[in-house]
Amino acid sequence: MQVDISERLEAIDELSHLFVLIKAAGRKLANETHGSSYDLSQEMNELLSLARAKLGQIEDDAFGNQPRQADRRAAMTRRLTDTGDRSKKVQ
Repeated sequence: MQVDISERLEAIDELSHLFVLIKAAGRKLANETHGSSYDLSQEMNELLSLARAKLGQIEDDAFGNQPRQADRRAAMTRRLTDTGDRSKKVQ
């Protein structure tokens, strides 16, 4: 089955947004977890980082290395490190 490029790009964008939420929840879990579960939480967060990096490779393949993609990735990184101030706009 041939997937329309716009559907592929939409799926990549949706996954990127989900990673923002998942990684934030993973950080929260690690911060609130103690004992042996802390190590498991940290391991999960490392796996999430690897998965996000792989999504970045898929994104590069879909878009090429166009400057606008680097800008999108920088905006996504800012969202990941956002301290919770929702009034900031990502450009």
